[in-house]
Amino acid sequence: KQRESEQNCLLAALEVGEKAIQEGQTQPFTRELFDQVIQDGISKAKSGEIVVNTDVIAQ
Repeated sequence: KQRESEQNCLLAALEVGEKAIQEGQTQPFTRELFDQVIQDGISKAKSGEIVVNTDVIAQ
């Protein structure tokens, strides 16, 4: 059951990504963007913040 749930989450995330690409909601992946994402993740982990992606919900 857990594996099936994880697969559903992954498929939902892929669908969200594909829709965003089709709608032109993209940005170039640069070193600066990568560094920003890493720093945001580190900051949130240090603060204990729980991040929930409401765009992707298992069906």
